[in-house]
Amino acid sequence: MFVEKRRAFESVAAIRAATERLLPRPAMSLLNGGNQAGNTASANTEIFSDVLLRSRLCQAHHQISTSAQVAGFSASLPLMFAPVAAQGLAPGAELLQARACAAGGVPLGVSNFASVPWNDLTEVGANIVAQFYWVDGRERMAERLARASAAGITSIILTLDWTFPAGRDWDTPAIPKALGWQEALEWGPAALSRPSWFLPFVAKRAMPPLRVPNFADSRDASPTFPNVMSRWRGTAYPRWEDVAWLRKQWEGHLTVKGILEPADAVAAVRTGADAIVVSNHGGNDMDSVAPSLAALPAVATAVGGKVPIMFDGGIRRGADVVKALALGADTVLLGRAAAWATAARGQRGMSELMSLLDRDLRQTLRSIGVSSIAELSSDHVRKTPAFTGLSNAFSPCRRS
Repeated sequence: MFVEKRRAFESVAAIRAATERLLPRPAMSLLNGGNQAGNTASANTEIFSDVLLRSRLCQAHHQISTSAQVAGFSASLPLMFAPVAAQGLAPGAELLQARACAAGGVPLGVSNFASVPWNDLTEVGANIVAQFYWVDGRERMAERLARASAAGITSIILTLDWTFPAGRDWDTPAIPKALGWQEALEWGPAALSRPSWFLPFVAKRAMPPLRVPNFADSRDASPTFPNVMSRWRGTAYPRWEDVAWLRKQWEGHLTVKGILEPADAVAAVRTGADAIVVSNHGGNDMDSVAPSLAALPAVATAVGGKVPIMFDGGIRRGADVVKALALGADTVLLGRAAAWATAARGQRGMSELMSLLDRDLRQTLRSIGVSSIAELSSDHVRKTPAFTGLSNAFSPCRRS
């Protein structure tokens, strides 16, 4: 990958702009995502403007604590990088991310559709949280759980909010089954229009990988992305009893992702989840569902502190992290920002992303007069009239 000889990124917006200059349009479309009109994807970021921080004078602390427990790991920041598919947009992308996260002390969520095997990532020394989708049913799920454990994985995310959406109002690039002459002719012009992205693959004599090694099992040792997608579409949607079954199979830390409703938060806790993620899949599943931040306060009330709450959706700066924590989250996830940073500058880009988030988070905490993320509460923010949090009239759950 060609590294831009420029100063370190100062914002996630700058990272995104650099990525847009580098990647072909179809590849950038895959990363940016969103479904149908993209209303939910846009609302995830826009809603942060409807929550204001309460600045305090003469109360700033010199020493700031940002450490947290994230998905069963000790972390230097109250965040984890979310699992994102299509990371083959940079050679060895997940490996670059893992190295940066190992150095930065931040856990890395790895997509079920990652292009790098779990064991290659754990060997780097990073704290890896492996994502699982419900694909193929219980027997093959059990095989993959066993493979994850053998690879050194101790923490997983079960992502439930995916129903095979379709109908984007903009172009959705098709993922080919293999890379041959036909695919080269179809994708060639777009790739050649961005030589800084294409040439590193040429130098490594490898095209973007289309295989998903972490779906391997006794029946398919090297599945392709399209093959697994076809199998996934043919799999019955999971029920809460399936989640409870998976809990019994997995002895490590289990996070359930995709919660927007208090009732689902309660159900996830009752199945034995160690943590939940308030998320709408970055607006990539059903459009017009609530932005994650609007759903957060009611879910936090329903959970009542029984398990940690992670927040995912629209985080772009340290101030966003503070707002999410103040409204009920314990930690947050960042997905697209990490994908942009890796595509733009590889391992260096990820390190710069962590540095700017750390700097911004500490400055925000100083501005509102707290010395630790543990001190944050709703007293540190103001909701404008435009902020519409969902009703929190729901009894706190009791874990059974």
